[in-house]
Amino acid sequence: MENRYLRLLAVAVLCFSRSGWTTGPEVQSFKGEVHAESPAMIHGAVTLTDLQNRPFGTEDIKGDGTFEFHNVPCGEYHLTVLDNGDQPIHDEIVSVRQPNQNLIVQVPLRAAGHARPGTVSVAQLLHPPARKAVEAFQAARKLSEAGNYAHAAEQLEKAVRISPEYADAWINLSAQHLRLGQYRQALDELSRAAGIAKPNAVLLSNMACAQHGLHRDQEAVLSAREALRLDKSYAPAHLLLGSILAADRRTLTEALAHLEIAVRVYPAVQGFLQTVRGEISETVSHP
Repeated sequence: MENRYLRLLAVAVLCFSRSGWTTGPEVQSFKGEVHAESPAMIHGAVTLTDLQNRPFGTEDIKGDGTFEFHNVPCGEYHLTVLDNGDQPIHDEIVSVRQPNQNLIVQVPLRAAGHARPGTVSVAQLLHPPARKAVEAFQAARKLSEAGNYAHAAEQLEKAVRISPEYADAWINLSAQHLRLGQYRQALDELSRAAGIAKPNAVLLSNMACAQHGLHRDQEAVLSAREALRLDKSYAPAHLLLGSILAADRRTLTEALAHLEIAVRVYPAVQGFLQTVRGEISETVSHP
């Protein structure tokens, strides 16, 4: 198999996670109102983070205690109320399902000022990113979607400077450097992310991309296989693993199986898939 196919697919598989959000149903407007026993407590902001600790965004609490998020993917979230010093004072799980929801968030008096000795919120335990870090992350997402990968990387570097425990920012920073061909740097960033959060399919697929870029294909295959162990339907891992295996006639059949899954998500792979099928037929005819 010619290397040009492998290079083509390595570019196609780069997996900026876009904060992990899917293209499923969205709620256009998700509104809420913060009620507190002490009016001084409601000056601050509210942040939404999904149950895998992936931040969606942060919105200011208005003077009347209300807040509003737009275009929120349906699902369950940690909703965290921040005080005016960006410190979490209340955390609860909410479900976003219906359009124009209006949530009432009741913040108990004990959350005012400092938390009670010995108590730590769920968000704190999970090292929540600071508001400025989340804003930088969101700016990077827009820049990446516009193809401005270098400036997206700058915003993500800002995010991890502010919040060094921001695993998702490290993963997405690696994706920008992968797109820019900076594989060693990407691998270092993925190692930082792996030290913070449990490995997931996105992290491991990015790692496989970086290892492939550094011509460490044996390691890349192991990383891609581990990604599929965690998420057997993750198309980028199928695509990368299939493309690497297709470079060796001995593993063409396994490569084909992975590429047949990947093509459902990446129709542009169809031509390469046909090439692999042709290689298999030729191998059978001329062993």
